[in-house]
Amino acid sequence: MMKPFAAIVSAIIAVSVSGIASADTGPGTFTVTVTVTFRYDADRSVAESYASFANKATRICSTNEPKLLVIREREKARADDVMRQLVLKMGRPSIAALHREATGADVQVASGLVIK
Repeated sequence: MMKPFAAIVSAIIAVSVSGIASADTGPGTFTVTVTVTFRYDADRSVAESYASFANKATRICSTNEPKLLVIREREKARADDVMRQLVLKMGRPSIAALHREATGADVQVASGLVIK
C-alpha cells in the first residue's frame, strides 16, 4: 500500500542551444526548471526505495542519445544533485545513510543529524 508521503524536488538544469550543458548564462544558454515528484512507499525496503529514486533521477537528467563524455558527466552531476535535494527534503536518516554509502557525500537531514 502506498503511503501518502511524497517529496518534491526541483532541479535546475542549464542547457545551451547547441546541446552542450553549460553553467554559463551567456548568449545561447537558457535555464529549464523541472519539478519531479518522488513517492516514498513505506512497504518497500529503504534500499529498494533509494534505488528507485536514483533510477528516476538518472532518467530525468539524461537522454539515451550518444553524447560526449563531458555531457554524460554533467548529466550524472545533475542526477546526483537531484538525489542530494531529495535526501535533504525527505529528512529520513535511513535514506541519508544509503545516500552516503552510495556517493560518499555527507548529508544533514532535517532531524539535525549528519550522516557520515
